[in-house]
Amino acid sequence: MKNRIVKICDQVIWVGLLILAIAIPPLISLKMEDVVELPKITLFRMVILTISIAWLLKRIESGNPSFKARSKGFYSLISWVRSCPLHLPVVAFLLVSAISTLISADIRISLVGIYKFYFWGLLSLTGYSLLYFITADNFSENRMGALIEGLLIGSFPVAIYGVCQRLGLEFLDWAGGPSRMRIWSTLGNSNFLGAYLIMVIPLGLGLLVSNDYYRNGRRLLSKPLLVLLVGLLAGCLVYTLSRGAWLGLLACLAVWGFFVGKDSIKRNRKWLTLALAACLLFPILLGPKWKIETPIFKSGQEEMENVIGRAISITNLGEASISARIEGWKSSLRMFSKRPLLGWGLDNFGTICPQYITPKFVSSAGRDMLQSYAHNEFLQVGATVGIIGLIVYIWLIVTFFKLLIYLLKKERGDTRTFLIGIMSSSVALMVYNQFHFSVVSTAILFWLFMGIAGKMARKTQGEESDITPERKSNEPVYTSNHSPSDFIIFGIMAITYVFLSFLILRPVVADIYAKRGRDYAGGKSWDKAISSLKKAVRLNPWVELYRVNLGNAYKEKAEVTNSIGEKEECIDEAVLQFKENVKLFPHNPFAYRNLGIAYMWKTQILGEPCTELALREIARALTIFPCFISALEDTGKVYFCRNELDKTCFYLNEALEIFPKDLAMRTTLGAIYYKMGNKEKALTEWKKVWEINPDYEGVRKYLIVKKGEKNE
Repeated sequence: MKNRIVKICDQVIWVGLLILAIAIPPLISLKMEDVVELPKITLFRMVILTISIAWLLKRIESGNPSFKARSKGFYSLISWVRSCPLHLPVVAFLLVSAISTLISADIRISLVGIYKFYFWGLLSLTGYSLLYFITADNFSENRMGALIEGLLIGSFPVAIYGVCQRLGLEFLDWAGGPSRMRIWSTLGNSNFLGAYLIMVIPLGLGLLVSNDYYRNGRRLLSKPLLVLLVGLLAGCLVYTLSRGAWLGLLACLAVWGFFVGKDSIKRNRKWLTLALAACLLFPILLGPKWKIETPIFKSGQEEMENVIGRAISITNLGEASISARIEGWKSSLRMFSKRPLLGWGLDNFGTICPQYITPKFVSSAGRDMLQSYAHNEFLQVGATVGIIGLIVYIWLIVTFFKLLIYLLKKERGDTRTFLIGIMSSSVALMVYNQFHFSVVSTAILFWLFMGIAGKMARKTQGEESDITPERKSNEPVYTSNHSPSDFIIFGIMAITYVFLSFLILRPVVADIYAKRGRDYAGGKSWDKAISSLKKAVRLNPWVELYRVNLGNAYKEKAEVTNSIGEKEECIDEAVLQFKENVKLFPHNPFAYRNLGIAYMWKTQILGEPCTELALREIARALTIFPCFISALEDTGKVYFCRNELDKTCFYLNEALEIFPKDLAMRTTLGAIYYKMGNKEKALTEWKKVWEINPDYEGVRKYLIVKKGEKNE
C-alpha cells in the first residue's frame, strides 16, 4: 500500500511537470480580460499546488528514517543545504524577496504581481522555488529526454499559430488583445514570443543530435518532424522582429556549438544540415504576402528588407526604442540610488518609475508610456529588492551556470547533450533579459532547468533521493499503520488544497466577468455591462482596470439616459469608482487623472462647478508623473472650459515641449491662438504640423482659412 501511494505521488508530480512543459506556452483564453498571462499563471499555480501536496504526501508516506531525522535539528538543515549548491541561494533569494515585500511601496503588488504579468510577485517566486525543490527532489535523469520532447511538442501549436498570423490567417478574435505589426502567437507580445522560441530551439537541436534516446524506442517527434519544427520555430523567430531575442539566439548557438563538440556535429551532419536548411527556408517561405486583404503584411522583398533593417538598427543608439531603453536604465539607476538596500519591493518598479521618467524617454517611447519593468534583469532586481537581493540573485545565477559546467564535465552521452541544450537555452534567456524581461512561460522553464541541474548535482554527490528505494525481496512487507494524527494531517492538507484552489480560481472568475462587461459595453448594453463589471470588482477589487471600465460605463449610461436623477446617480457612482482607485493605488498617476476627468463629467453633464476639484486631482497626477502628457493636456482642457485661454496655451506648450510630435495637440494649440486673435502664432504652430507631416488632414482646414484671409 505504501509503495503504491508513493508511486501515485510520483506519477502526479511527473504529469504536473509535463503539463507545465506542454500546456503553459500555448494556453490562452478569449473569455478573459487578460487573454494571455492569467490563464498561464492560474494553471501554473494549480499545478504547483497539486504537485506540492503530492510531494508532501509522498514524503510522509515513505516513512524514510533519513527524512524523519532531517526534520529535526540544525545539523539536518546544514546537511540538506549542502546536498545541492543551489539550495541555499534559492532559499536566500526567496527570503530577501519576502523581506523586501514587507517594506515595499505597495505590498499587494509585491505579493501578487502586476496585472497581466504576475511573474515577478512573491507568490510567483514561491511557486518557482517549489518547482525547483520538487524537481530537484523527484526528477529522474531517465525522463530528461521525454521532458524535452514534451517541451518541443508544446511549442508546436505556438509555432503553427505564429505562422498563421504571419500569413494573415488570424482565426481568433483578439478583442482588446494585441494589435501589432509583428507576430505574437499565444505569448501576447512579439518579444515574449521571441524569448520563448530561443529557449526551445536549442532543446530541439539537442534532441536532434541525441543518439540513445531514439535507439531506445519510437518517439512522438521523429527526427524529420523535429527538423520541420526547428524550421518553423526559426521562421517565427525572424518575424517577431525581436532584436533582444536575436541576440539571445546568437549567444545560445555559440554556447551550444562550443560544448556539443566537432565529433557530435560530424556524426549528425545530415540532420544538422537539414535543420539549417529549414531555418533558412522557412523565413523565406513566410516572407511573401499571401493574403492580400491583410494590410499589415508587406511583399516578401519589403519584409526581408524590414528584417535586415531591424537587425542593423541594433547598433543605432539613436533609434527610438533603443533610446527609450537607455533612458529607462538611467531611471532604474536613480530608483536604485533612492532605496539601495532592499529596494522598492518586488514588482513595484512600475509603481515608482513614473517619478523618474525623463522627457527624453517620453519623446522616444511615446506619450504616457510607462515602464512596468526595467528591461534589464539586474537593474530590475536592484531597483526592486536592492543591493542585497541583487548580490543573492547574482550568486544564484553564477552558481547555476557553474553547476551546469561541472555537470557537463561529468556526464556523457545523451544526458550531456540534453544538458548542453538546457545551458544554451538558459544563456539565451539571460542575454535576452538584459534588454527585456521574462514572463510566466519563460520563467517556468528557467526554474525547471535549475531544478534538473539541482537533481543532477545531488546524484553526482551520491544522493539519489530522499525517498526509500523499492523494497528488496528479503525486507519485511510494509503495512500501513497510520495514527490518528496522520489522518488529521491528511484532512488539513485536503482542506488547504480546496481553500487555496478557491483563492487561485477567484481572479479567473472576476476576469471573465470583466471581459463580459467590456463586451456588453461595446454593444452599448450599459446596465448589463455595469452588472458584470460590479461582479468583477467585488470578486477582485485589486485590479484598477475593472473600476476604470465600470466608471466609464456609468458615464456612458449617464449620457444616454433622460432622467436627471439617474444621470446624477451614474456620475456619482463613476466618481466613487475612481476615488476607490486612488485609495487603492496612491502611487498611480492615472488613478488621479481619471478622478479629475470624472469631476469634469460632473461639470459637463450635470453642470456642477467641479473644475477646481478636477484641477486638484490632475495636479496630483503631475506631481507623481511630471512628464504626463495627457494630464498636461487635460489641465489645458479644464482651463479652456473656464475660458482661461492663456493658461490653456501654457499647459499645451508644456506638453509639446516634452512631446513635440503630437500633431493633434499642436493643431489645437494653433486653433486656440487663432481664437485669441494671435494669428501669427497660430500660423506658426500649423506650419510646424505641416513640416512634420504634410499629409496630416487635421491641419488642412486651418491652413486653407489662413490662406484665404491672406489672399495668398
